[in-house]
Amino acid sequence: MNILRSILLYTLLFLFPALPISVYAAASVPHELGGIKLGADITDYPHLEYANFLKNVVVTDWNGFSKGMISYGICKNPGKIVKIRFKYRDTSKEFYESILQRYKKKFGKPAAWEGDVFGIHHVWKWSFVDQENNRIALVMEHNLKDPKVPIGTVVTFSYPERIDQERNCFDKAHSGHTRNFDHSNCGPNCPLKKKSDSDSFMMPD
Repeated sequence: MNILRSILLYTLLFLFPALPISVYAAASVPHELGGIKLGADITDYPHLEYANFLKNVVVTDWNGFSKGMISYGICKNPGKIVKIRFKYRDTSKEFYESILQRYKKKFGKPAAWEGDVFGIHHVWKWSFVDQENNRIALVMEHNLKDPKVPIGTVVTFSYPERIDQERNCFDKAHSGHTRNFDHSNCGPNCPLKKKSDSDSFMMPD
């Protein structure tokens, strides 16, 4: 039996010498995509510091929500939360209609409706001003058909003016930097470079 197994093994190796698992030697396994390398230190890419005026934290399974994103400032008011966006765990239309009624009962009639004319994407908006004269925007969205937007019910809570302040502060602070980058042969304190026109960054390398 062992002889037969050995014969079968050598036959397979002879007939299929280049199985997919052996195509790439360990040294040739890809680690890089879009100019970013797996396992690299984020400080190797100082360009990313100029990529966005807000930092985001993703959360999952949070107090009745399946997932969400919390955004905070990094310039005008570093570390201060300016936007909260959560998706409710229950994606049904029944839940949406129930939670919408609760919102209306607590916050009053929405200030605006910005859904589509087909009634597929529902968008309700409220606007408030707190005791410190901060404008607060509350948006509820519901969708069960359009794949271009989240399925289910999503609520966004934000400080619009503070978001604008963060953007303006960020743009002013980094007006001399390009947001395009190419990290070829790049390490810590790498100088900013213009993005390559090559499509080499589009494939794992």
